[in-house]
Amino acid sequence: MKKLTLLLFWFFLACTAQAQLIIDNAKKEVTKTSGATTTVIAGTAAPAPLGWHSKLVVTSNAANYVGITADYLVLTDGTPSAIGDAKTTGNVSVSAYITTSGVNGLDTGVAAASTWYAAWVIAKADGTVSCLLSASFTAPTLPSGYIYKARVGSAYVKSIGPVALYRFIQRGRMWQFTSEVNEGLSVLNGGTLTSLSVINISAACPTTAVAVWGDFRASASKRTSLSSNNSKTILTCSSGNQDTITLFYLVLETAQEMFYMVESAGSASIEVAGFEDY
Repeated sequence: MKKLTLLLFWFFLACTAQAQLIIDNAKKEVTKTSGATTTVIAGTAAPAPLGWHSKLVVTSNAANYVGITADYLVLTDGTPSAIGDAKTTGNVSVSAYITTSGVNGLDTGVAAASTWYAAWVIAKADGTVSCLLSASFTAPTLPSGYIYKARVGSAYVKSIGPVALYRFIQRGRMWQFTSEVNEGLSVLNGGTLTSLSVINISAACPTTAVAVWGDFRASASKRTSLSSNNSKTILTCSSGNQDTITLFYLVLETAQEMFYMVESAGSASIEVAGFEDY
């Protein structure tokens, strides 16, 4: 019994020493730069996931402007392996203009109508933090000196001449149309198909959306059903003697697609109010 107790004691000490060594090594890899903490993840450690955040808010309250704030963000250099670096930056407050080129603007080219743009926070090794809008949701063209990035949101150019974005607010990964879209963006108006049929909702959400929400309407005394595929209904709105509105939240199986059907001689309308990003 004494030998077993002694062995357990030495095993505990060994584990404690190893844990302390890991902590000490981690502490050596943390530096302070311009009020931001940079954590280098090297060796066999996994790089920090893209887009980790705390209290992230992305907004567009003007025709060509996107504002981004966060208590902290984790940015990476994009290396999909253990040797990649991650950068944690705090007290983020940056903004980008779709009509500007380069840092705090569009990464390359000019804005195109009916196009989703990814919002990115970018950083230099010295702690300089800026932002960028890009048609690429995976690999924006970074300005000279910028090596870290994190995709934080999306903005949709509804028209050009002049360039105009849909106004929105995003908190965390939840994105929602604001003042100029009443109740939601119409993706179907008076649909009459009686078998599950696809609706293209690319104007209401980007390819990175995993779910959408809004409302759908069934005409009087008829039933309307929604689905994320063409084989099985998921949500159904049954109306009485007048049109009925039902709220919905639908997880997407295919990017930018949802499905609907109505009873014979019925009609349906669907509006998307927002989406959840991944």
